[in-house]
Amino acid sequence: MSWLPRANRSDAVPAVGVSAFGGDRNCGAATGSGDRRACWNGSVNNDVRAEAISARVEAVWAASGAVAVALFACGLLFGDLLATTNFPALNATPSQLREYFLRNVSEVRALSFFHLLAAAALAAFASYLYARLRSAGIRVAALALTGGIIAAAFLAMSALCYRVLAENSVASDPALAHALVVLSYLAGGPAIGVPLALTAGAFAAAIQHERTLPGWLYWLSIVAAVLGVASATSMLGPTDNGSLVYGVLLLAAVLLFVWLVASSLVLVSRARRPR
Repeated sequence: MSWLPRANRSDAVPAVGVSAFGGDRNCGAATGSGDRRACWNGSVNNDVRAEAISARVEAVWAASGAVAVALFACGLLFGDLLATTNFPALNATPSQLREYFLRNVSEVRALSFFHLLAAAALAAFASYLYARLRSAGIRVAALALTGGIIAAAFLAMSALCYRVLAENSVASDPALAHALVVLSYLAGGPAIGVPLALTAGAFAAAIQHERTLPGWLYWLSIVAAVLGVASATSMLGPTDNGSLVYGVLLLAAVLLFVWLVASSLVLVSRARRPR
């Protein structure tokens, strides 16, 4: 069984002797050899065309993982590099929070916009992985979907926190602004890393089961899954960007994003490969 089986599409292509528009063509024994050859060639061309379209659609779904990372990076571009200062740390003072969010309203809104789109792309990739794993008979396929959907939901929550922080009345309230910043870090950090560990682990199980994908991708999936689980330690540490557990969270985020891009691109190449 191939890890990426493509569904049988013979019913989507007109049979020999049937027009693509539903009309019957007389390609029986009484028809000349030239007409029978034309009917056969037309059917084969339709089959090839349908297969090519399906491969492109599958490649788009497979690319959604890399698209999610790209959209997430676009949000960071606005929130950190294009803003007047870097995004406030967990232990930022009330005056630092107020100054950042009042002076970078447009940048924070863009941050929330791109991260919300990234959440949608992540959900799409999780759905694609689930469909591929399930069709290959992988028993843990549901874990890939569950982890991806939960991670996407918390990423969307983090984006909503950013959008609320862009309101002047919220940014001017020190206690509320601090609470939303901490919530955005937690929702966009361990609440994404731990569920994505399930997705990466399910993908590793699929690679080991079929062994048709690169071996390095299996090990990358394992390391990303382990670090994703380890990111939960940030729940035990202080709200400080200089703490050790925050460093573990950053390492987990980097590895999980690398895994998303790598697995997405490998699946895109497999989807576009001639069958």
